[in-house]
Amino acid sequence: MERVCGVVDTASERLITQREYVHMSQILFCAAGQLIEPRPCDIPGADTFNGNIFHSARWNHTVNLEGKKVVVIGNGC
Repeated sequence: MERVCGVVDTASERLITQREYVHMSQILFCAAGQLIEPRPCDIPGADTFNGNIFHSARWNHTVNLEGKKVVVIGNGC
């Protein structure tokens, strides 16, 4: 993203990229990538847990979850 310009008369935002693409919208979410790196599991006892532990951002599709009890922890649950 190169710049964002407010357009007062239409209450919209203009998103202008390096490719000169202009998108009119009522809402603009800025995803700056602050949460791009998943935090490692630091729960006490995780190192001795016998099951699979993985972050949702690094989902292990080889693990068969059918019939298993699954716990999801975190603010992205």
